[in-house]
Amino acid sequence: MARKPDDLHPTMVRLPEGLRHDLEQSARRHGRSLNAEIIYLLNQSLYQTSPSLVDRLDRIEGTLRSFSGLMRAQQKVAHGALAALKSSVSKPKDDGEEK
Repeated sequence: MARKPDDLHPTMVRLPEGLRHDLEQSARRHGRSLNAEIIYLLNQSLYQTSPSLVDRLDRIEGTLRSFSGLMRAQQKVAHGALAALKSSVSKPKDDGEEK
């Protein structure tokens, strides 16, 4: 009798203890059994198309632009705070006494 293509085939694999531990943690995090996690990761590795180098570089460039904008905004806030601090330091304190 011929097997169906989706039949499961038991396969013994020897895994280093650290890798097995990491796989078990990943499986728990994703709510899967160890077996299901291994199958999922193998499918991802074998059948998912990875983004092209151009796509990856575009994404990195967009991220850098975002960080650059955040840095400019933080610099403006810091310069404003510094100016306010300098202004408050240069003014004489009013101790409530009239001269």
